[in-house]
Amino acid sequence: MDYSWNTLADRCQLFVDAERPLLVELLKEAQSEMSNACMMYDSVFTYQGSQLGVYENRNTNYGVLPSDYLQDIGVWCNGVKLKKLDEGNLFFEDNGATDYKRNQPDSGEPYAYCISGGHIQFNSMPESGDQIMLYYKARITSPNVAKLTYFKAHSPRYIDLPFNYGVELNGLTLKGGSFSATNLVYSGPVQQMFPKVLDPYYYNTNREIDADNTSTMGTTSSRYVATYALVANQNISMAFIEGFGSRCPVIPAEYHTALCDYAIALSVAKKAPEIHDKHIQLFYQKMEGIVSSDAEKDLIFNMREVI
Repeated sequence: MDYSWNTLADRCQLFVDAERPLLVELLKEAQSEMSNACMMYDSVFTYQGSQLGVYENRNTNYGVLPSDYLQDIGVWCNGVKLKKLDEGNLFFEDNGATDYKRNQPDSGEPYAYCISGGHIQFNSMPESGDQIMLYYKARITSPNVAKLTYFKAHSPRYIDLPFNYGVELNGLTLKGGSFSATNLVYSGPVQQMFPKVLDPYYYNTNREIDADNTSTMGTTSSRYVATYALVANQNISMAFIEGFGSRCPVIPAEYHTALCDYAIALSVAKKAPEIHDKHIQLFYQKMEGIVSSDAEKDLIFNMREVI
């Protein structure tokens, strides 16, 4: 189920008598704490080749990491995924000169990167028009953050989104790449096929759904009327819903109800400390379970890589 802040606050009111505005603010606070500790919020940052700096006497050029960066998921240059290397190996990439640290960076599309000292660094110097995309785990620094999602545009002015938030998203703006749709207005439910997981390939590229549908799922989505310039290609794409976090949580739906424990606990901290202790413990137990589960997944993945 897709919960908005209002529906989560209503759920909290089954347990406490606190006012909805207070509960909504506590729910947003809970989301920030859970998301930042468990790295749940994904974001995208793009670099233009002409904007990258160059270290003197080092065979690399670099971009500054976004201020909300926590951990990289992947990096793409012009739609091609780059290999991640450690800093030492990256600097050994050269054009054949023996004194690689004094060698000028090779020109051309990079195939590798590393992250060090608050910068992302590449093994070669891209062309000025090259687009480099960093897909990463981000820190939630404001409750009004954007939501990265899929969408499908239809003539004349329809936008399909893989959510069931209804009128909660009215008035918001959808932006991605060169596409922009403003003033979303809920039209009604619609059946639509969307990929099961976020795939950054869709951020800069329109693509048809896979023919065998193995990576897609049919979902009762929402159709919105919006203002936008119709693009020639109307396949599935990715974009950000700006200000989404002011209306709804941005973390995965399966963790939405866990936020209620935090809001319930803090709203009754003075009047009912025993209820506070119970629900705040449930909240942190949920976070510990998420961290533990992610650690096990990483261990299994690393073991497979070694094997």
